[in-house]
Amino acid sequence: MPSPTDSGAERPAITRRRFLNAAVGTTGLLLLSACGGATQAPSPTAAPKADAKPAEAAKPAEAAKPAATAPAAKVAGALPSLKGTRLSVLQWQSFIPDADTLFKDQIGQFQNETGAQVEIEFTQANDLQPKIAAAIQSGSGPDVIQMQYNWPHIYQQSVVDVSDVAEDVKRQTGDFYPQLESASKVDGKYLGVPHDAVPNAMHWRKSWFQEAGANEFPKTFQELFEVGKKLKANGHPLGQALGQSFGDPPTWA
Repeated sequence: MPSPTDSGAERPAITRRRFLNAAVGTTGLLLLSACGGATQAPSPTAAPKADAKPAEAAKPAEAAKPAATAPAAKVAGALPSLKGTRLSVLQWQSFIPDADTLFKDQIGQFQNETGAQVEIEFTQANDLQPKIAAAIQSGSGPDVIQMQYNWPHIYQQSVVDVSDVAEDVKRQTGDFYPQLESASKVDGKYLGVPHDAVPNAMHWRKSWFQEAGANEFPKTFQELFEVGKKLKANGHPLGQALGQSFGDPPTWA
């Protein structure tokens, strides 16, 4: 992982961008924040063939169609050759096992179509930040790291600008949700490429709230605090996770 002053001369950022762009193009994978240098640049022989453009120009009718109408899988022919490139990915071990299986399958497809070698480390969600900190301190570590919440802001001195990738994704999918936009964009630059947003729902017992004088769920924290005191007095105290953990504590706050 380069330091803030690393010029990237020996470990060009283009490999990360090719990885992210290609992953988005074929699998919708675009998951993460680039955080380090690739270990080997693509071979010079991996450049796209010169006859690719004329073949595309021969189909003006298709070229006039909006890009968004083309299924992602059909972009596979445009993927660059990344033979000789090795990349490492760090992300959480999902609490939904099938999600990790799907991710591995997508990476396998990406490797088959580009020739890149990708190593994935799955770790417990609460171990992500310690591993990120260790990588920053050691000056080495994964090329691509899953980040959550405001982590791009926390680690902004140690990740690379991936605005070009994020803007390319927006051209295909439309604007990001405001929450993802504010989390991933720091000082006008995308330091992470948004992948998903997990919605949250508040479960509440209407009859108990009505006993405490609330006919609807409070709209502000102050209102919730006042209702909470009455709920507690009635033997129905509120419960909510707040602590140094992922998931409910930060999303609640």
